[in-house]
Amino acid sequence: MVLWNRSYNPKESKTVKQLIKKLTNLDVRYESFEGSLLKNPKSLTKSDGTPYLVYTPFWNNFLKQNQEKILSSPTVLPPLPKNYEHHNTSVENLKILGKNSWYKKFHEFWTPGEKEALRKVSDFLKHKVGQYQSLRDLPHKDGTSCLSPHLHFGEIHPQRILSLVEKNHGPIAKIKDPSIIQFCKEILWREFSYHLLQFFPHTTDLSLKEKFSSFPWRKNKTYFLAWTKGQTGYPIVDAGMRQLWQTGWMHNRVRMISASFLIKHLNVPWQEGAKWFWQTLLDADLASNTQGWQWTAGCGADAAPFFRIFNPITQGQKFDPEGNYARLWCPELSKLPSRWIYSPWLAPSEVLIKAGIKLGENYPKAIVDHKTAREKALENYKSM
Repeated sequence: MVLWNRSYNPKESKTVKQLIKKLTNLDVRYESFEGSLLKNPKSLTKSDGTPYLVYTPFWNNFLKQNQEKILSSPTVLPPLPKNYEHHNTSVENLKILGKNSWYKKFHEFWTPGEKEALRKVSDFLKHKVGQYQSLRDLPHKDGTSCLSPHLHFGEIHPQRILSLVEKNHGPIAKIKDPSIIQFCKEILWREFSYHLLQFFPHTTDLSLKEKFSSFPWRKNKTYFLAWTKGQTGYPIVDAGMRQLWQTGWMHNRVRMISASFLIKHLNVPWQEGAKWFWQTLLDADLASNTQGWQWTAGCGADAAPFFRIFNPITQGQKFDPEGNYARLWCPELSKLPSRWIYSPWLAPSEVLIKAGIKLGENYPKAIVDHKTAREKALENYKSM
């Protein structure tokens, strides 16, 4: 008998169909499971069977469904057949990591495995979830669960997370605490992303809203490279992109700001940003990555409108007012006063000199002007 957890990557469906056909021809039993999701992505639909395009009704439908209970771990595992041939290998022998050892730096920030995932969720539910609503948008605070890489690699199941929430706070549908509900909604947002991917598999490469096919994007390699290296001259964007490169993870608020900057300030297609996140994020689920970028670009389901253009200066001032996050990942700005931390080009020359900053030398000048870039983005949007 062959068992596997289902993958909802559209490009892998052909392989699965071929596998099923071969197993059937060989008269081999098989069974697949929801190994990484709460439910089959197509099981939560509107009453007429069509997919949801807005998240809130999807969430409300989920609350009405009977949730599966987590099964206890088996106390005994049957022995392998005597004629079973065991082949042991290592990750290195599989040669899937390439020759470059840049990934080893992640060991400083992450401990993979189920044990660590369970420790994190326990610590989060015990000490942090009550402040999640107020802290989750502050990149300089340790206010999020950081469970996304563990979910991505199947080290913890979303149902186990929700079961632990219910164990401490009762049925989700009856929880009143806005912070706890918000956390649960973030878990379900991932499910919503897979729901959309299953009904609209083309969205990995194309915008859900067809009108964006005529958007006048510009593939500027110089701008894109500056963005990937955290050298745009906008500290909140640069800090986020450097955090990503060093740790394989980026705070969600800064993901939105950085993605918006690439799309709307630099006019680079959202697909280019999605590819970069896919290559560098440890938690880069195909569905969540696709949904996140289309949401930011305004071309997906339940998306932020395109004309909602994040101001990278005021966003930094609002969510990291003292500049702690910016200084951590852009240490060349460490001595710059908070007043100027998110707009160093506006700082008086004597302030820059005292902080040891030479714009264009040890920290880049802003590659675009916010006001001008914003106006151009709105013009492009109107031209569709």
